[in-house]
Amino acid sequence: MSAKIRGEYWIQDGRVDFADGDVGEQNHEMVALNAIASDHIDRIFDYAEELGVDTSEFDRYDEHMFSTATEVMQAIHWGKVWLRGGLDEAEVMRELGMDLETYKIFGFGGHITHQGSAMDPRIYMMVREGWIAVRSNNVELHGFDQEKKKNLISGLEEILDQEGLDDPDEEVEFSLYDHKSGRSSDLTLADLKGESALRPQTMPNTTYNRILMAPADRSRPMGSMSPKSMDARTKSMLQTSEGKMGFKDWLMENCGPFMVRRTWPSLIASEMEPQARRSSRRNRRSRRR
Repeated sequence: MSAKIRGEYWIQDGRVDFADGDVGEQNHEMVALNAIASDHIDRIFDYAEELGVDTSEFDRYDEHMFSTATEVMQAIHWGKVWLRGGLDEAEVMRELGMDLETYKIFGFGGHITHQGSAMDPRIYMMVREGWIAVRSNNVELHGFDQEKKKNLISGLEEILDQEGLDDPDEEVEFSLYDHKSGRSSDLTLADLKGESALRPQTMPNTTYNRILMAPADRSRPMGSMSPKSMDARTKSMLQTSEGKMGFKDWLMENCGPFMVRRTWPSLIASEMEPQARRSSRRNRRSRRR
């Protein structure tokens, strides 16, 4: 039976930070929120003082930094409305050096767009800073590469050492979840240290390993937009990275439900079939003559 880690931790660049709210003062969310606040606290205070907001009652570096930052930001909004005659939140974000995602973490900007509520601060730190959450034997991260693998091994070794688990490589099994890929893996430290363990999960920018939709009727859009006839710029536009319409999406919008395997050679071969049939008919006619 696998040994169990008792506590909860953050792994940050291979270093370990205790994050068990049942035992200590801060849980994962509070550690993440205070880290976000520490990145912005100086600009928040400086901008408040530029607006004439009295910040003397606040300690910018106290242990409840996020709560302090939020209160000062509330004072900034009050100052913009009552001292400066109007609130322009886009200007506030610009002055504070925040994007909308960060601004929403502090509880503001919900009405600016319809992008939904603020991101979970724990996921925010996994995405922005590469943090890794450890809750007992459950590990969560966002994306996996060689650097993340190295940090995970280093952090887990320190955690296991702190918890007094001897010879843990084979005995302690972890359940790892990658928020970026949506994949789960059960593995030990020995698995992680292996050469083939969890190779970086990178998504290709092209569609070369997917099933694509191609039209049965070649007179439809794909007939004039086959890979063979595309110029380099058009082909590049259709083979986009995430965030733009990919080739698969374009085909599904514009083409019929004829399934083909997705390598370019297959598509090119499909394009050449009508020509091959015409050549075969000409050969038969010449033999009859």
